[in-house]
Amino acid sequence: MKKMRKISANCIFLKIFIIVIIYCVLQCARHIENDKLSYLQGEINMGNKLTARSLASVYISEEGYKKIEMNSSDLEKKWKNICFEWRRDLNDICKQIFWEFKKVCIKNNVNVDIENDTWKTWRDQVQNRIIMKEEQDNQDYLKFKETQYTIIDIDRFIYEKRVSFKLFNDELLSEKDSFIECLLNNWLKYKEEHFDIKAVKELKEQCKKRKLKMGGKQMKNKKIMEI
Repeated sequence: MKKMRKISANCIFLKIFIIVIIYCVLQCARHIENDKLSYLQGEINMGNKLTARSLASVYISEEGYKKIEMNSSDLEKKWKNICFEWRRDLNDICKQIFWEFKKVCIKNNVNVDIENDTWKTWRDQVQNRIIMKEEQDNQDYLKFKETQYTIIDIDRFIYEKRVSFKLFNDELLSEKDSFIECLLNNWLKYKEEHFDIKAVKELKEQCKKRKLKMGGKQMKNKKIMEI
């Protein structure tokens, strides 16, 4: 009887021992799974961060490219506009000078050959100056276009070119009086060579009046500059 009780007690202890071993094994397995899960989550998070950085980098690059493209479009549009305005203003100035020139020719009955030669000489000279300026301005534009410019840089470049166009136009317009005086001098010389004394006297009087008028303008401009 005692032997049976001893065997029964041993069986109970054995069962308890087996249960403890199984519990320990399960706990170890659980810790291993948790460690693996943490590792996998870390890898996923790291992958997500890398992906996010890559996407951000691509977005920034695309935005930068769009910005450059937009700036380039603004530059081209503004450049075309001021070039168009300049040629339009030039055309108006040349028309103004031509009609003033024509009026003087009609008033003084200038010989047609002298009229045509004088106008052609002046027109060719002006055209050459315009071509030279256009070539230089176009070189400046292409050179500026290759730089890493901003919107502020574009506005500064366009402003400087607009000022240079205005100076060119003002200079051309200021030469109108000297150009017409040159016409009258040529016509006066022609009249002297052909012994038209009456016409010579009238032309000389006109030349004197024009010189006095030009002198008055120069003095007025000088006073304005001094002020």
